[in-house]
Amino acid sequence: MKSKQLRGRREFIGAALKTTSAWAIASSTTTLLSGCVPPDADTQSNSGAALGAARRTAARHQADLSATEALAQMQQGHMTAESYIGALLDRAQSQHGLNALITLNDTGALDTARRIDAARSANKPLGPLAGVALIINDNINTAGVPTSSGTPGLRDFTPTVSAPVLQTLLAKGAILIGKANMHELGLGATSTNAAFGAVQNPYDVTRIPGGASGGTAAALAARFAPVGLGTDTAGSVRVPAALCGVTGLRPSVGNGGKERRYSTVGVAPISHSRDTVGTMARSVADIVLIDMAITGDADAVQATPAAQIRLGVPRDYFWNGVDHEVAKHCQDALDKLKSRGVTLVEADIPDIGTITRSTSPALTFFEMYMDFPAYLWETAAPHSYWDVLAQVKSPDVQALLKSGKSVTRDQYVKALTVGRPSLVQAYADYFRTQNVQAVVFPTVPVTAPLIDPSYSGALSIDGTPQPGGSLAAFNALIRNVDPGSCAGLPGLSLPVALSTNGMPVGLSIDGPAGSDRALLGLGLTIESILGPLAPPRSAA
Repeated sequence: MKSKQLRGRREFIGAALKTTSAWAIASSTTTLLSGCVPPDADTQSNSGAALGAARRTAARHQADLSATEALAQMQQGHMTAESYIGALLDRAQSQHGLNALITLNDTGALDTARRIDAARSANKPLGPLAGVALIINDNINTAGVPTSSGTPGLRDFTPTVSAPVLQTLLAKGAILIGKANMHELGLGATSTNAAFGAVQNPYDVTRIPGGASGGTAAALAARFAPVGLGTDTAGSVRVPAALCGVTGLRPSVGNGGKERRYSTVGVAPISHSRDTVGTMARSVADIVLIDMAITGDADAVQATPAAQIRLGVPRDYFWNGVDHEVAKHCQDALDKLKSRGVTLVEADIPDIGTITRSTSPALTFFEMYMDFPAYLWETAAPHSYWDVLAQVKSPDVQALLKSGKSVTRDQYVKALTVGRPSLVQAYADYFRTQNVQAVVFPTVPVTAPLIDPSYSGALSIDGTPQPGGSLAAFNALIRNVDPGSCAGLPGLSLPVALSTNGMPVGLSIDGPAGSDRALLGLGLTIESILGPLAPPRSAA
């Protein structure tokens, strides 16, 4: 396995070094927005104040643009990449209290934007993503930038080569705004990180953004960038997407991790048979844009006509135990889809919860103790796995790691040879017998819980502590997205409403293995019917 991965690294290392040398990322957090940020108001004349206000309004407009809209504005000459990136960096600086980012790439992002503007002015060829701003999890290797995986033991780890999935986007013109805070080592669903601080939800800073990719989701919701890359093992893209009111795609992972839509080389692992990089954005169209850039697909995804959509509604597991208001908003969304011609098929997937509970933990934790040491060795990280584990700071992550040590080889083999094949077969039978393109369910059973100041991983729902400790809290948040991820299915979470306390609610669709493009076609239609979600007040 190691030799195969190293050969893969050699294949992309030359191109990676060429591209990264051209854009020279800097990790300084000093504001370098000359020409983008208006002067201090008390030094302006009346006309200067008016100009400053106009610039601030223009900057807010630029930060609100989707990736596809920003691309069109730059390509048509209505906006420069420098002014656009400057507006996003200004937003990130003004909202730094969210603690969404570990590293802000201000100098590198502006330098890259200026080079793109110069090339565009000279009519030189540009990549299809030239000027698109990007946020990524801090567990995705980035040449010249620390990649901490949100844990103290890797705080000083600076890779020399970017992960191929990131390098592909950079080579096509994407600009890295920053690297996002996350749940420590990716082992959790809250992004309440004792080492780097808790990430706050832009819709309510007292609440979690979800995790593990919580910093990326919070940054997108707060308009630091329109698109981002997270990572997903058991729900770490879709849970934060739902709780932060953005869209999140978990791509297919097939054949026990041997077949995957997005490369995970150069990405800190948890479970090789489950891990994947995922795409996050504020619209399905932007998810499609980034998915096409990563995969090289030439043909755009087309929206599926509503009358041709058939969705399975498995109530018994996925809709039971869901918070009343979350269930109501998701049901309202289904009613709206049905009124526009979508067919809903009420049918359960037998034993889905039982199979998942007996399979998911054994796969995840047994493989982590194999995969993470290999990643550190292959990327020449400065510490051993045991050194890294000894420095883990978050109590809930310590508890999960301790729990993982108890998984036996026999349990793992049974999960690998019996549990997951049963899960894969259960889904395949469901899609075939019910003749549906996807199953639909609430992404997360609750809206965003309150941040736990003790970093213990416990959940508090509107001030009421929930029983069971950190492991129970983790399982509660990933409950609905874990079965599909364990089976390797593609999943898409879309925002559908705001609760009475102003928090986002997400609705998910999981499709058959390998149906990623078809799933995105469904997502385009569903999004067009349900409409956009209101932004956080701070981003409005």
